[in-house]
Amino acid sequence: FFFQAEDGIRDFCLSRGLGDVYKRQEYNYTLMYPITDGSYSSIEKRMYLPSRSPQLATDMMIFGDLDQSKISESSRDLLKKKLYEGGKNIAGMVMLGDYAYDLESKNGTKGDEFMQSMEELFSTWPTMAIAGNHEYFMDFFNFNTRFRMPFYNTTKNHFYSFDIGPIHFVGINTDRVIFAKDEVRKEFLSWIEEDLKLANQDEQRKIRPWIVSFMHRPIFDCGLGDKVEKFYPKLSDLEELLYKYNVDVSFVAHRHYYERLMPLHHNRSSTFEGNRSSIHNGRGPIYVLEGVMGNGYRLDNSAKITKRDYMVMVDNTTGFGVLTTTQNGSLIYRHYINNGTVLDSFTLSKSVLRPFHELFQPPKPETPPMPTTVPISSPDGTTNWMVISLIIMGVITVLAMISSIILFFLYRGAKLKADISGVEMTSRSIDN
Repeated sequence: FFFQAEDGIRDFCLSRGLGDVYKRQEYNYTLMYPITDGSYSSIEKRMYLPSRSPQLATDMMIFGDLDQSKISESSRDLLKKKLYEGGKNIAGMVMLGDYAYDLESKNGTKGDEFMQSMEELFSTWPTMAIAGNHEYFMDFFNFNTRFRMPFYNTTKNHFYSFDIGPIHFVGINTDRVIFAKDEVRKEFLSWIEEDLKLANQDEQRKIRPWIVSFMHRPIFDCGLGDKVEKFYPKLSDLEELLYKYNVDVSFVAHRHYYERLMPLHHNRSSTFEGNRSSIHNGRGPIYVLEGVMGNGYRLDNSAKITKRDYMVMVDNTTGFGVLTTTQNGSLIYRHYINNGTVLDSFTLSKSVLRPFHELFQPPKPETPPMPTTVPISSPDGTTNWMVISLIIMGVITVLAMISSIILFFLYRGAKLKADISGVEMTSRSIDN
């Protein structure tokens, strides 16, 4: 099992990392694995590698809170169907935490079973994963043994970022933010801020206009009520960073249902243009909770969730989301339930967006350059007498200017000669 990462592929095979891929391609590789007699066997595999070019229009699958139980079977089958239908047009998958329930259970065999159930998908499409609270055991040891994400040597899977098409993705381990010691927590938040600050620079946002964060625990969740408040003091700094650096969408999980909120700040709806299904120039992240992929642990009762004015949709039917980048630069998000129906969708757009095909075109000059030669024939092949007349007039003007200069110097020369003659005559008179 392996995951695309900036510093290579995990375990028995080697491949280019997701951070090194600049054009969409298929990559054939050999997966080696041990068998009972101590030798190794191999399987030939093919992986679809996405492009990092901002001109890429593609889909990214997004989901969280899943295991290999019967309750997740229909959503996993639909995910597989959508992936194979999309083929190389699928950039990959983003997983939002809580896998297998739990990876370390039964001496790790529960985690093995989960990885085997997802092996076909993991080995064909790049998959980016972030840890949830169910991966916390032994300081995320089991999760880090199985998964290796970008910047691992620096951040140990807790925080990382990558670019897909026109989107800059930032993965955040919220349990690390909540439960780390203050000095460690400050270091983590500093890393996140530096990453977001760079991605939010004008020159960067012209190339990649969208910033998307993904993490496990929600900062805001209508279903939690007072329960969220005990962690909010630890997450409020993170919320301010997402708002300050104009993160557009934040995908979360943890609660086992689907929920979409409007652009939000400080638990209140923020400003935007358009309507709830077509959001233009939103200020503040749209929080999308995708915790309903399916697990035997439980599904939360969405009927008991408190309805608030900034909540658009809530449902506990198993499913997942698909984030699509379009050729005109906008984003489309669709939430599918397990029968293949799109339950919820919305479009994001900005005034600063430019169509992908214009992103790297040189700016057009405001005035066309003057031609270096003047045609003496009309488009129909006839002689252009006006052009010829202008050329003749120009030549006459130049000749007249040259004649004037010659006459001027002749006059000056004659006058100078006359002056010299007068001086000589005066000198002779004096001598006499």
